[in-house]
Amino acid sequence: MSAADGPWRRRNLAASLALGALLAVAGSVLVAFLAGRSHVRAGLAHADWVWLVAAPVSVLASHAGYVLSYRAVSRVDGGLELPAEEAAAMVTTGFGPLSHRSGFALDATVFRNFGLSRRQAALRVRALGLLEYAVLAPVTFGAALYMLVGGRPAEAGVLPSWVIGVPAGTVLGVVLLHLYRRAGRPKTWWSHLRQALDSMEETLKILASWPENLMAVVGMAIYWAADIGALAACAVVFTHRHSVGLELLVGYASGYALTRRSLPLAGAGIVEALLPFALHWVGYPLPTAVLSVVTYRVFNLWLAILPAVAGVRRLRALKPVWPRTRRVAARSWQSNFKARGSPS
Repeated sequence: MSAADGPWRRRNLAASLALGALLAVAGSVLVAFLAGRSHVRAGLAHADWVWLVAAPVSVLASHAGYVLSYRAVSRVDGGLELPAEEAAAMVTTGFGPLSHRSGFALDATVFRNFGLSRRQAALRVRALGLLEYAVLAPVTFGAALYMLVGGRPAEAGVLPSWVIGVPAGTVLGVVLLHLYRRAGRPKTWWSHLRQALDSMEETLKILASWPENLMAVVGMAIYWAADIGALAACAVVFTHRHSVGLELLVGYASGYALTRRSLPLAGAGIVEALLPFALHWVGYPLPTAVLSVVTYRVFNLWLAILPAVAGVRRLRALKPVWPRTRRVAARSWQSNFKARGSPS
């Protein structure tokens, strides 16, 4: 499929944008109604808007970090050496509410146009998604543990879910991967589990390949830190707190149980509805949380449309790789993959 087909048609982009706006407004209005309209109006009346200056800078930094990570993951095992412009176009487009599919689905489509097979593109995308959690989850685990030991207030279950869930999930994944390898990666295993384990193996390889794949981890760390910084800047507008605090980190991570890039329309509607409650669970008043999230999404989602549209224009201009070239690229990628002891 050409990059100019399907999701890039103008009517599809316009429909996705309109649907994303409708869902975002609906989610925000619903939570604001539950928080109390008078409390929300009071929060607006006492806002300190000067702190918003930091929000767009943080969003730009988050995109730059993701581009670094994106290019590093793309080149693992002799994969793709993406030009910076194409990588930036793919990242910004995936962060915009321009498709009813997820950003990862768009990534897979464009990866195929760069010469990777369907399986190779899917494995790349899944490894990138796991890398997001591999960077965010341990930091959130540490913050939740510190809050739990220190007796910080939070809704029951929020902190234990991180303190117990992260190590338990990691151990379970490692054990399953070990059994999968020992069994010779049987095709009889559930296909979705095999895909997850293949992706986990690829992600572990990225994490272990120092300093070869350093930028994959560093870029993802910059992305998360900067995006949390954008939310912190918006929260300070309404809370007048001059420190981010561990509560914001845990609330942010809880609200992003599914990351923007894995959600249709970049999470429009879903993030607006869930993230305020996640912040409320860790101590933020719900009216303040609603205002913080709505303002954050103005920069995080809606101002990101401008670079996303520019990214679409660039991706539309890409010419698909001819099938023969794609087969050559696939054989080269598979030979590198097998040489490192990975599944074929």
